[in-house]
Amino acid sequence: RIAYQRNDDDEEEAARERRRRARQERLRQKQEEESLGQVTDQVEVNAQNSVPDEEAKTTTTNTQVEGDDEAAFLERLARREERRQKRLQEALERQKEFDPTVTDASLLRKHHQRC
Repeated sequence: RIAYQRNDDDEEEAARERRRRARQERLRQKQEEESLGQVTDQVEVNAQNSVPDEEAKTTTTNTQVEGDDEAAFLERLARREERRQKRLQEALERQKEFDPTVTDASLLRKHHQRC
């Protein structure tokens, strides 16, 4: 009986540990997503103020990420920015279909005013 109880206790402890690690991983991912959003917002603000993107990325990421994670972080950030730009371009194209008087500059001004 004692052996069975230990085995059950070990299984429960292992299950608790798995849940704890899963919670930590979810929290880490949530924080990473939030920091990505903050960095992206910062890059957009800096771009509006005519600050080069490279300088903005370097400034914001050096304080948040170190070592090997930095390269992966910058890669994810670049892919996210590419997707954002693509969505913005697609929205512009759709807007042009509905209203031929819309120009790239007028839509971008509207977008930046909302941000």
